[in-house]
Amino acid sequence: MLYTYVLLLTSIMVFVKLLTSRKLYELMMYTDLTVALISIYLVIMAFSRETAYYLDISIVMILLSFIGTIAITKYVVRG
Repeated sequence: MLYTYVLLLTSIMVFVKLLTSRKLYELMMYTDLTVALISIYLVIMAFSRETAYYLDISIVMILLSFIGTIAITKYVVRG
């Protein structure tokens, strides 16, 4: 159960940093990090409860974050 508290504390710290950041690359980095931490937590829940629904949600969140990162990068590059 210690991993749950560590993930929760890390997620809170990253979320606070996300709210206080001002630059676009920091926002992208902390958003991706938040999604990664939430996905790790969902994978742990999926294995502990032996259900596949949490894995599906985790995969969808990661794919949406990846697509959003690519879209923002293309927008920044174009100018």
